[in-house]
Amino acid sequence: MPDAFEKNLNKEEFEKLDKKELLEILYSVVYQACEIGDSEGDSRALSAYADALRLLARLGLFEIESEYGRRVIGRFKV
Repeated sequence: MPDAFEKNLNKEEFEKLDKKELLEILYSVVYQACEIGDSEGDSRALSAYADALRLLARLGLFEIESEYGRRVIGRFKV
């Protein structure tokens, strides 16, 4: 986590956040950025998208079909 992020994070508000709400927002952002048609997803070799797709896969919301480094390809569970 970058120092500026840790330094500026409002920890009180952070503690109030609902995990489900955060996950819904993450899914929406990643789906809009990575969806390439017919619920298929591609990280486009961007590490932030690859990390997010791997997290969604761990939670059962994305199925990884192939991956190599920053490239993750699979299918969103919709």
